[in-house]
Amino acid sequence: MLLVFVLLTLGLQAALAAGPAGSESSGIAQVDVFTAGQDNVHTYRIPAMIVTNKGTVLAFCEARKQSEKDGSPTDVVLKRSFDNGRTWQPMQTLVEGRIHYYRRPLPDVKVEAIMDPTPLVDRSNGTIWLACTQYLNRKMGKNLLLDSTNDGTTWSDPIDVGSTYGGGFAPGPGVGIQLKHSKEHKGRLVFSGRGSYDEQTVGSFVIYSDNHGKDWHKGRCVPGGVGGECQIIELEDGSLAINIRSGRRKCRVVAISKDGGITWAEVYDEHQLPEYGCQASILRYTDRLQHDRNRILFSNPNTTKRERTRMTVRLSYDEGKTWPVAKEIHAGPSSYSCLTILPDGDVGLIYEGGEKHRRQWVRFARFSLEWLTDGKDRLPNGLFGR
Repeated sequence: MLLVFVLLTLGLQAALAAGPAGSESSGIAQVDVFTAGQDNVHTYRIPAMIVTNKGTVLAFCEARKQSEKDGSPTDVVLKRSFDNGRTWQPMQTLVEGRIHYYRRPLPDVKVEAIMDPTPLVDRSNGTIWLACTQYLNRKMGKNLLLDSTNDGTTWSDPIDVGSTYGGGFAPGPGVGIQLKHSKEHKGRLVFSGRGSYDEQTVGSFVIYSDNHGKDWHKGRCVPGGVGGECQIIELEDGSLAINIRSGRRKCRVVAISKDGGITWAEVYDEHQLPEYGCQASILRYTDRLQHDRNRILFSNPNTTKRERTRMTVRLSYDEGKTWPVAKEIHAGPSSYSCLTILPDGDVGLIYEGGEKHRRQWVRFARFSLEWLTDGKDRLPNGLFGR
């Protein structure tokens, strides 16, 4: 009886350790990376995640120190994982949002919020770029860019890169990409975002660099005044697809660029990707030029209702024309998310959510292609080190 009691106790402890998010044996493992109230931070929001050339998982987000609202004094913070997201290192503050008090010429207070952390890895040299935006009293200020050349251990001081292309750009949020298939623009670094292209034009567009981040330029806005939080993928023919938030249409909207993001065709509604109005993540998983077949992933709250719930990951095999696979990750309140591909080929997803409301925690989920497709698809041996 004593042995049975001990075994039951150990089993209960293991279950509690796994938490309500699940366990490895269920095909999906989840762990809370940032939790509201920890480290004297009121709310963590706007997660982004990327994997370095060395296989380190980097999880970024906003640390809103006084309230959950936009404009609260906000830092950009980072946690790193060396074991594919199972455990996480202590939090690092990369850019601090401060409260500035001025006495002259008139008394004034300016609250600084550093928002929209959006990372990008230059795969040719391993440099990690991070774009973010400085807001002062909720008005857009500097377009900041910083970088790390040692796997996220230390970071450069942020520079106002917006001064080089005219400013007025809020990246992502999510991740940037580096082009691989375009013959003319191979190696180009691209951040998508939204803002003021010029004094007359506001919308979604990209900034890009063709010399590994030394200089940055901006492409033109997506036509029709469409402007929202957005993400891009490169298609197998080298064109770019920009996937944009548009709550008025109750679905995502998409536009295609044939010149590396400089100009865009007319947008179209993507009714297969419903939403009420929320940020989403889209990411290239595999392509048939390098792997066995084309696969693209997409994540967002799968609802057209005002309440953001049902965090769902979808899968396309035909470059986003259809989305035959959809699997729910969290049924409850959920919001912003970001996808990544782990070194062993598993999918990583970081997302906002909770049991009572959608800003209780920022959670990391890890799962396999086999789990996502209920056993109908799996990665061949030899891919991603398998």
